[in-house]
Amino acid sequence: MRSWKVVGAVGVGVAALSVLASVLGAARGSSASASTDPSFHVDGRRVVSKALKLEMSLPEIWMRLDVPAQPGSDFLFQQKDTNTVLGGYGLAPDEHDVNLESTLDRMLDQKRQKWGALESIRWDDDSFAGLDWKTLSFSMIGPTGPVRNKLWVAKKAGAVVGFTCSGAVPTFAESDRRCSDVIHRLEAR
Repeated sequence: MRSWKVVGAVGVGVAALSVLASVLGAARGSSASASTDPSFHVDGRRVVSKALKLEMSLPEIWMRLDVPAQPGSDFLFQQKDTNTVLGGYGLAPDEHDVNLESTLDRMLDQKRQKWGALESIRWDDDSFAGLDWKTLSFSMIGPTGPVRNKLWVAKKAGAVVGFTCSGAVPTFAESDRRCSDVIHRLEAR
């Protein structure tokens, strides 16, 4: 049964990234050089975006997930003891003046269409790595039961940077704390 929970959490985490990427209308050119490609690249537990000059390292309790590539997602990690899924991306949007709040509103609408009612929706602001972030949290009923999602989205150098955290509702406070601990390790280089 545990593997179903893992698969469900991974599915919801990947779905959150995919929906957000599709809302942004992200387009990555296959010929983008490392100096202009805003995506994150993973080397072990080190996550780097050279173009955006951002970097973070994940502790050993996080393991990288090898799942099929999803539009817009650069990485997925899973926290070993809570099955929390953390994903991230750096995107070059078609329109450089993306309004982050309206983008997140459209993502919520798409989530409602797919999953039905969303509960406990919370908007907030955060600041780290020299960026101002919009955050959005909500609960939904996923394929394996109640799931809580939190998204962090910011703009840097005409690109959109985002992270998503998904976990089971009864333990999500701990999941959110662990995701926040990792994401706040993001450093501007």
